[in-house]
Amino acid sequence: MIYKTNEYLGYPNRISVPAGESVSFQLSSKRPKVKIEVLRLRCGDVDANGPGFKREVMASNIDGEHACRDQPIRPGSNAIIEHDGVLVPAGHHWCFGAYVHPTRIADNAKAVMGNWCEASARGYALELDEQGRPVLVLGQSTGVAARFTLDVKLRQRVWAFVSCALDLAQRSATLSVVVPADGVRPVVARSKSFVLPQALALDSGLPFLIAAHHRNDERQYTSHFDGKIEAPRIFARPLDAEALRTFDCQPRTGATHAGLVAFWDFSEGISSLSVKDLSPNCLHGSLRQLPRRGVTGFHWSGSVHDWRLSPREYAAIHFHSDDIYDCGWQTTCTLDVPAGWRSGVYALRLTPAGDAPEVDCESYVTFFVTPGRTSRRADLVIVASVATYLAYANSALRLYQVHFETLMEHVLWLPQDDVFMQENPEIGQSTYDCHVDGSGRAYSSWLRPILNMRPRGYWFNLINDTHILDWLEEKGIDYDLITDVELDREGARALAPYRVMMTPTHPEYFSFNMMNAIMAYQNAGGRHISMGGNAFYWRCGFHPAASAALEVRRGMAGTRT
Repeated sequence: MIYKTNEYLGYPNRISVPAGESVSFQLSSKRPKVKIEVLRLRCGDVDANGPGFKREVMASNIDGEHACRDQPIRPGSNAIIEHDGVLVPAGHHWCFGAYVHPTRIADNAKAVMGNWCEASARGYALELDEQGRPVLVLGQSTGVAARFTLDVKLRQRVWAFVSCALDLAQRSATLSVVVPADGVRPVVARSKSFVLPQALALDSGLPFLIAAHHRNDERQYTSHFDGKIEAPRIFARPLDAEALRTFDCQPRTGATHAGLVAFWDFSEGISSLSVKDLSPNCLHGSLRQLPRRGVTGFHWSGSVHDWRLSPREYAAIHFHSDDIYDCGWQTTCTLDVPAGWRSGVYALRLTPAGDAPEVDCESYVTFFVTPGRTSRRADLVIVASVATYLAYANSALRLYQVHFETLMEHVLWLPQDDVFMQENPEIGQSTYDCHVDGSGRAYSSWLRPILNMRPRGYWFNLINDTHILDWLEEKGIDYDLITDVELDREGARALAPYRVMMTPTHPEYFSFNMMNAIMAYQNAGGRHISMGGNAFYWRCGFHPAASAALEVRRGMAGTRT
């Protein structure tokens, strides 16, 4: 039987929950209702030639039917700056620009900076059109956008400084591009002036954005930039393009720069989700959907491969139109995990509501229950490899890697989940896959549906690990289960109650904290049973400001995969 496993999708707000605490689930479906039951998985392998699908139904406070809604996934990263009108052009002059390094020029316009809103056709912005040409977008009181294009095509993966100078008194605008000299290539500078329309509408009433436009006034965004942006700046006084480009904001006590409205220095707070404005206005912003920071910027010398040693050389942010960290769905239900539940691998089983059963329609959302404060501890603890599950989450290798058949030594076949991912790429892929601009993915989050970490999904990793749990159950060996998330955040304390720890079939990804915890545990006399291959290989980390995201950096500069 071919099961319909994607009629319902979902994810937990926390991947592991101690017994006695709560976990929320965000579900989505085109069907108006869903029937929920909670399972404790003993073996998640549905292959009839294997041990069989073994599970225990757990009575819970969320059993039964729930209302369900179709919740969209809106990928694409950008920066958001609240400004109370300070970033609306005022007075006679308004000059703004940024370094850009486009990595994908195709399909549609790519926003650089501004407060433009497509629904209201109000605001202003700099963007690149589908050919890579700089465009100034201005709102008019007529409700029709005015667009002015500089006929210079930027090249992919080449730094350029794009800017605009508005003279509102003289009703003129000058668009400029400067491609700085690089090696044997001389500097290239082009500009063009335009006459502005009479009745401008430059205030959209919305936050200022970097790397996106507002789709509407409901915090929905569009025209996401694919590529790096560095050092956006705004002045309320006349400056030519070169003067604006070479301005170096180095604030000191008691000294200000005339006309400076904002200067966002992305070398500040690289490990955070905030962007810092160095101007006296303190127009700091926040990042949405986790764009990649600590990437080589315009000033990179090639001699430093650690952003901590020279943050200025890594002062860019790499935005992607398909970045996804958190789907942001509304909560469907909240499970209060009883204090008496055994630790282990758990899943919500999602099936259609109503009296007419559909035996071929079921989906699962996996989570883990760990021992609670009052739980009796076993001698043995299994450490589930969540970091590895995330690294491979929604892997699309079978779809896009030309060497896949050689790698796997069998003819390519695509299960339904692969087809679903190809038709719905907004769900996000694994750290083995690439963004639409060809750059490697560095982040993977559990705040999105993960199709290959559940029963009736691809058996690699989690499902294989449940074979070990099934064997322990069959032999009557008592065990607890924690995840390597606890290992990362609690260190050796997470292992201290146990005589023996076991890592399952494929514990490939380990952070500094995880490795030190295991070494401290072993050095203190703890025993370690390693049941896997390709183990303890890739170094990874959980993002310090986005706790649900695994981060994997590959490459000499630590900026690519």
